[in-house]
This record gives sequence, C-alpha cells and structure tokens, in this order.
Amino acid sequence: MLISNIKDIIKKKLEEQHKTVSLAEKLAGLQKNAIRNILNGNSLNPSIETCAAIAKVLGCSLDELIGNHLYVEPANNNSEIDQECRLALFKEITNMLTDYVEKKRYDIKLFKVQQLVKESYLFALNKKGGKADQGFIEWLIDNELNK
Repeated sequence: MLISNIKDIIKKKLEEQHKTVSLAEKLAGLQKNAIRNILNGNSLNPSIETCAAIAKVLGCSLDELIGNHLYVEPANNNSEIDQECRLALFKEITNMLTDYVEKKRYDIKLFKVQQLVKESYLFALNKKGGKADQGFIEWLIDNELNK
C-alpha cells in the first residue's frame, strides 16, 4: 500500500529532475542502496528519517512522498459536532490499534502507526458509517506487519 506510493513518487521525482538513484542517495546523506532498496522492494518500512531525507532531496514534502493526499469531506455542516465525533473515532481507533500491537508484541515505527491509524480512520468514515472496526484494524495490522 504505502510503500508503492513512496516508490512511485521517488521514481517520478527522480525522472522529472533527471537524477540517478545514486546521486539522490549521496545528496540525501543516505547509505548506498538505501533508495534502491526501497525501489526494489527490499526495504518495506523505511524509517521516518530516511523518508524525510529523500523528500528533502526530491524537493517535496514528507506528506507528498508518502502519498498523504486523502481528504474526507465533513459529513455535515456543523463542524463542532462533526469534530467531536471524529475526535472520538480517532481516539477509539488509536486505542484499538495500540492495544492490538502491544498484544501481538509487534515492533513498529511511528511512521507505520500513523499510516495504520489513518487507513483505519478513513475506512471507518467511508465504509462503516463512522464506526471503528476492530476486525479491520487487526487484519490491517497483521497484513502490514507480516510482510
């Protein structure tokens, strides 16, 4: 999911800027093959520091690099009520996610937690009528962390 976004953006930006992978790695101060490993699928969960360095060299934001361009329209015009409802949903999803990660003793990076919370949140809003789905959250975590 997310790694394919990163790979696509890196490829696109490198091509647009006529940069080689090796040059981008050097300019970013990364180890040799750091970007190449992402592009080849050998690095499925790059660190936030690596992603930030790549984004800087490619002249884009970290959000752009990870494909963070989704926006959910508010469900109604009463933004105060809508915000309270969404905040409660966000908290419920975050709690479900962190409880499950701890239960399964997964080693997880902040970047991945953010991605999983976001995907679970958007799923709840768009597919479940604003209700958190424990089964989906567990499936998503297992699917993403057992690659």
